[in-house]
Amino acid sequence: MRLLSLGFLARISTSVCLGFTTLPLQPKALTSINLGQAKGRRMDSSILVICSDPSAARQTSQKALEEAGWKGKIVLITAQDPLPNLDDVEGILLTGGADIHPKYWDVQEPLHEKAEPDDARTDLEIKVINHAQEKNLPILGLCRGQQIINVALGGSMYQHLPDEGVPLARTYVGKYSDEKQVLPHSVSVKANSQLAHLLQIKVPRMDVNSRHHQAVKEVGKGLIISAVDQEDLVGGRPMIEGLESSDPSRFIVGVQWHPENLTREEGPTGEAARNLFKGFLDAIREKRK
Repeated sequence: MRLLSLGFLARISTSVCLGFTTLPLQPKALTSINLGQAKGRRMDSSILVICSDPSAARQTSQKALEEAGWKGKIVLITAQDPLPNLDDVEGILLTGGADIHPKYWDVQEPLHEKAEPDDARTDLEIKVINHAQEKNLPILGLCRGQQIINVALGGSMYQHLPDEGVPLARTYVGKYSDEKQVLPHSVSVKANSQLAHLLQIKVPRMDVNSRHHQAVKEVGKGLIISAVDQEDLVGGRPMIEGLESSDPSRFIVGVQWHPENLTREEGPTGEAARNLFKGFLDAIREKRK
């Protein structure tokens, strides 16, 4: 998430804030294209990644997908690209980025002075999420990605966590480019949830990175809470760190942290990050059957 008062740190966070196809492998190693370069071209069995900075996304979200086993195309788009055709898209990955304007959940709620929204990206993502739901495509949301899934499905947000008693020292720590990620708090994953099945962790809580100042408030229609931060209370309840579809036949999963930065970590944190991307690809494979 992006803060006006955090200057350089904010600009870094918004630049990123992160299967298998039936096609034969191409001889070139490059597996990502920008949609702006692909106008008029049919997208063949690809994962669509919506991001703020394609260059940064290639180094994080794309790399996490490739390391998890994806051999097909990864199409990176931003708010400046046209609305994509999802006919040949097999999965949607929504990365982190700028804030979400409160008009998307309450037209009368004023924009917080610390917020810096990206309406163009929000408009694009809501359209993509709605269309992806109609096609029952797997959707994975990271940080802002979780938040926009919630808003698209009718949920609301806290605009600035310090106003709710949660200091930024707990939720907005480090930089996206840090080789060694800071892990300022832990999350508890709900037992028997889809997220618990995906992460496959054997500990009650795991440490995560965190770079956001907005957070889920009211949960959107058809979503349930799958993970929380027990230590930081927002509105009298643990801060929501994970959401998923209440329909087990759908893969709609969001996490508030940045697993795309954690795939090289050791211990439960790194294992969970790697498993999350592998599980996303498993959902794509399952959808093909």
